[in-house]
Amino acid sequence: MAKQGYFYVGKLLKTHGIKGELQLGLDVDNPEDLQELKVVFIEINKGLIPYFVENMRIGGQKAIVALRDIPSVEKASWLCGKDVYADEKMLPERDDEGFRPDHLIGFGVTDLHYGYIGTIEHIVELRGHNLMHIDSNGKEVLVPLRDEIIVAIDMKQKTMQIEAPEGLIELYI
Repeated sequence: MAKQGYFYVGKLLKTHGIKGELQLGLDVDNPEDLQELKVVFIEINKGLIPYFVENMRIGGQKAIVALRDIPSVEKASWLCGKDVYADEKMLPERDDEGFRPDHLIGFGVTDLHYGYIGTIEHIVELRGHNLMHIDSNGKEVLVPLRDEIIVAIDMKQKTMQIEAPEGLIELYI
């Protein structure tokens, strides 16, 4: 579920230790980008509630996080299973062009051979690569977000031109 202005970080998996720390399963390309986060937003009852980060230890695609005002296992346990977000302004830029993949949400996508496909609804972050989830008149189209496929991006017009692998677009539409 995409939240305007927020970046999906991952899911709180379980409590850790006896002091209210939580294990956070990370769903990001560069976990080290999160090291300096001071605030995370936890989705509770379809709303994002801010929690101040006391400490975060990252190891691979997991982190142990201590949140202010969560001093015990009992208080931490009710957060298990909740989705965690960060304000996109608090995360460092990811590349030389000055934007992160989630900045492409809302861009119109046109393929060199197929023509207009649709609008990027969200970016699916997977280990090793990302996928653009494009809405094409109510149909889901998944296209790898790779340099080899992208022909041009116009940040002002919010458009992207791609050359998708042969048959990929037709597979969905």
